Amino acid sequence: MRAGLLVFRAARMGLLLVALTALPVPAVWLCFASNPAP
Repeated sequence: MRAGLLVFRAARMGLLLVALTALPVPAVWLCFASNPAP
């Protein structure tokens, strides 16, 4: 197995994990911003 392919797959999985964890943040922030608590 090539090390470059392994590194590429690891980086892609890391980016996917970061995207999945960072995606809901702006959505939740927009939800709270559009509906302020009284």
